[in-house]
Amino acid sequence: MLLPVGSIAGSVFNDLNEDGIRNPNDTPRSGVTVRLIDPDSKAVLATQTTDQKGGYVFGDLLPGTFRVLFESPNGLLFTDRDVGNDDKLDSRSEEHTSE
Repeated sequence: MLLPVGSIAGSVFNDLNEDGIRNPNDTPRSGVTVRLIDPDSKAVLATQTTDQKGGYVFGDLLPGTFRVLFESPNGLLFTDRDVGNDDKLDSRSEEHTSE
């Protein structure tokens, strides 16, 4: 029996007006480290770096539950999370800063 595979994808943006919602003037953020985490073991399953358009993709995933953590670039803070009524536009980030 073959199991279906899926993917997790998204993008990172500079929230220029700091409202937690992607607006037309917000710019993509390249070079951000994004980690795919097993929520039970806390193991890092994969790591990506956002491309020039701020995008990342974790592909060929078997069914399961995952966490996606973003590493804050030096000197930058995460914007507010889950603001507004449109999950396609608001920030869904979960902060992780390396030490």
